[in-house]
Parts: sequence; C-alpha cells; structure tokens
Amino acid sequence: MTERFEYLSEAWISDWAARRAKREQYPFAPEKSALLLIDLQNHFIASEGKAFIEPSKRIIRKLLDLAAAYRKRGLPIVLTRHIDDPLRHPLMIRWWESAITADDPMSRLIPELEPFMESSILVEKHWYDSFHNTGLAQMLQGRGVTQVVVGGVMTHVCCETTTRSAFAHNLVPFFLLDGTAADQVENHEGTLVNLQHAFAVLATCAEIKAKI
Repeated sequence: MTERFEYLSEAWISDWAARRAKREQYPFAPEKSALLLIDLQNHFIASEGKAFIEPSKRIIRKLLDLAAAYRKRGLPIVLTRHIDDPLRHPLMIRWWESAITADDPMSRLIPELEPFMESSILVEKHWYDSFHNTGLAQMLQGRGVTQVVVGGVMTHVCCETTTRSAFAHNLVPFFLLDGTAADQVENHEGTLVNLQHAFAVLATCAEIKAKI
C-alpha cells in the first residue's frame, strides 16, 4: 500500500476497493447466491475467546446487516461452526496445540446470530475447508446456487481455504474484503492479493447489500 491506513478502517476499505482487480465478466447475481459466514464463534469473536481476533469487531455489524438482507429476500445463508476432531484431523490439533470441542460454550456461534439459526444452513466442519466432507456443495447446488459470498474469520485460514474450494466446486466466490478479519493486516492483505488473482471477485459488504 502507498499509505498505511488503519486495518479495516473506512480509509483502508476505500483504498483496497479502489485498487482491486476488476472482474466485470462475473456480475453478482443475488438470486443465484448464498451467503457463507465462516466460524463466527465465541472462540474467535468474543473478547474472552482463546483465539480472539480483535479486528473482527469491525466486521460483525456489516455481516449481520448483510445476513438480514439475505433473510429478507429468502436467500440461503450458511453458518459454519468449527469443531476439532482428533480422529479424522489430528494434525489440526497438533498444529494449533489446542482443540475446539463441541461441549465448550466458546465453540458456540455468537449470540447475535441467534435470529438467523432457524432459517440458515448450519454446517459443522472439522477442517479449514467448509466444503470438505460436509455435503455443502451438494446442498448449495441443489438449491441452484452458483455464487457464494464469503465472510467471517480468519481471512487467511478458513475463509481463504473455503473460497478456493468453492472455486474448485464451480461456485463463483465473492470475497468480502471488509467482511473478513485476520489477526494481522499482512495476513489479510496477502489473501486478498492471492484470491483476486486466481480465485475470487473482491467485494465490499455495502456493494453486495446494495444488490440484494
């Protein structure tokens, strides 16, 4: 960046929105889209969470507003919840030297998502990729979905991995540059550079919401 703006500030968002790659050949089609909200769990979002991501505080309101717009239109919303599985994915636990368990209250989705639970697709995942062994691709394709809007945490881990996987499943990803958050700005920006090159259309929450 030519100037270092505060991470996820309005200036930072405007700067990134102005210099991203353009993908006019992939117009956003809300009626063919689903909103994927990745791992908005107390573990990552609550200030007392073991893996609290402080910048996530700047994305939650925007994601909730976007979810409300999707719900109003009757469009699919996917809420993922990461739970570690020592039998199927022991490396995940060894890598992070801890585990997110289903019985831990901090593994629950944040309370602000409660109004969306009943009408959303709830996906429990055990790996970075929300499509891996979850049946999510089949569920979305069965609903006629061809595009996914990705938001949540962490930008460079589960959000990026899920976006790459969506592309591999022939779903056009729209990656929310101001609706995802990482622990460090360098991790976030690295993902934006990589994804816009080969895997996703970068978008802001406001741009997507305006077209719902």
